[in-house]
Amino acid sequence: FHFFTGFLTFLTIKFVIERSTQNRVLALAGALIFWLTPGVYNMLSTTYIDVAVAAYTFLSFTVLVLGLEADNKKLLFLSGCLLGSAACVKYIALYDAVSIAISWIYIAATQSKKIGVKNIFIFFAGFLAFASYWLIRNYLLTQNPFYPYWGFLFGLEQRSSATYYSGSGLGKSV
Repeated sequence: FHFFTGFLTFLTIKFVIERSTQNRVLALAGALIFWLTPGVYNMLSTTYIDVAVAAYTFLSFTVLVLGLEADNKKLLFLSGCLLGSAACVKYIALYDAVSIAISWIYIAATQSKKIGVKNIFIFFAGFLAFASYWLIRNYLLTQNPFYPYWGFLFGLEQRSSATYYSGSGLGKSV
């Protein structure tokens, strides 16, 4: 899985650069720079999830740009699904959602296009289609959909790191 997400990111980077510059050599060089970065290359054969978060986030942004250029609602939904997948993998990807939103506003402003409430709803529906399972699961188990973060937003006490680790217990996944 991790190797696949790294390779998928490699192909996406190559696609974006080649689409922008029409230069295959430059596209391959740029993608190889990503692939051969020691931090990325070393994580491809391990169970670290950072490459998957990068893959889903970068794919989400790329598909969003393609969807906005073509005014394609299916691509907007797919972009939301990809960002929802990134958020399921690691909550820090929610910060990427802010970056994508700012980019969306910039693209709309520079291309004189309306953002459209319907487009935002379609994107958000795709996001929720993938992220809602984990958000609901965490809420049912801890009364905080973003557990162990942001407990103060839900009226829960902030745990120290010592009580957090001792109270976590065994994993509840399959």
